[in-house]
Amino acid sequence: MATKMSLEFTGFADLAQAIDRAEGDLHGAVTEALEATQAVVTEQLKVAAAPYKNPNTGLKGYAQGAMYESIIDGDMPVQWSGPNWAEIPVGFSSKHGQTLAGYIHSRFIYYGNNKGMKPDTRIVNAITGPTTKKKVHQKQEEILQKYLDLAREK
Repeated sequence: MATKMSLEFTGFADLAQAIDRAEGDLHGAVTEALEATQAVVTEQLKVAAAPYKNPNTGLKGYAQGAMYESIIDGDMPVQWSGPNWAEIPVGFSSKHGQTLAGYIHSRFIYYGNNKGMKPDTRIVNAITGPTTKKKVHQKQEEILQKYLDLAREK
């Protein structure tokens, strides 16, 4: 369920071009903005997932402490897939199978299941909700503006 986040807000393309024209560090700006995005989502998710933290007997029999402790994806690096494409995982992850049991529980909490369990809207909103998106966009714009200002000072 590790969601990939991107840099998207009004004027992003213009700001990125301005950083590039000013011979600023666009690669560094994007990397820092994506890392800040991950930090915002992770902070929101840790608050929303607090009921699943150890010690926990399991909400509705599914969630267990491993879900909270092991799989909140807040430490994965930015992955550059080309000169103009970068992404960073946010949310829950199995961390390549290391936390598979907790990851399966997190999927039930995020999506619900066919046995009547509804998705936990606090978790869903912590990853993709409007408040999180607003905070992410503000942080991204702030970082890119900082890099543009630094490039102009050169």
